[in-house]
This record gives sequence, structure tokens and C-alpha cells, in this order.
Amino acid sequence: MWESCPDGGCWFIRFKKNEDPVDIDLYWEKLIFALVGEQFDEPNMLGAVFSIRGRETILEIWFNFFKIEKMKDSVAQKLRYLLQLDENFTIYFKDNERSIQVNIIYYLLYITKNT
Repeated sequence: MWESCPDGGCWFIRFKKNEDPVDIDLYWEKLIFALVGEQFDEPNMLGAVFSIRGRETILEIWFNFFKIEKMKDSVAQKLRYLLQLDENFTIYFKDNERSIQVNIIYYLLYITKNT
């Protein structure tokens, strides 16, 4: 589980439901081939996620040791290059450490509210 890797994080891309599913499939295919082919030149790559949600589809690429800024930036640049994303295309980042803290806060608020 992602909680067992607190130094991990991911870059992710959001696609709206009205975007062409063929294009999204091609992004996913390129991402998977890049990971399998070790195109990121980074031993700390952990995997990828393809998530279809109600209003959007999300592609994520997970890696460890996000606190090393040079590596974090390198993964983002390589992701842009491999998927041929221009600079106007927004990619987002989230880190596990912050997510763990937020989940603890939500849990404590839930416990406090329900006791």
C-alpha cells in the first residue's frame, strides 16, 4: 500500500470526460511502455495507475524519494517528453507524506465528531 512508502509521491494528469478516449489510451500505453522499458532512467520508479472516475480519468506515475527535487523534476520532465506534452499541459504532484497527514486529520475529526 502507498502508506508503507511515506517518501513516495506521484505526478498525475487529469483528463476531462469529454476528452478523446483514444488519446487517453495512447498516453497510458506510452507511459506503460516507458516504465517497462526503463525510459525514466530512475531506479526509484514504483509504478503507474490508470483511474477512470465519474468526471475524469487520471494517469499517475509513482516513485520513491520525492524529496530529492532534482529527481522529482527529472521525472516530470521525462513524463512530458515521453507523452509529448507541451508546457501548457498541466501535470500535478502529490506526496504520500502529506496524504498520510491529511488522512490522520480526517480520521481524528471523524473520531471526535462521532464520540
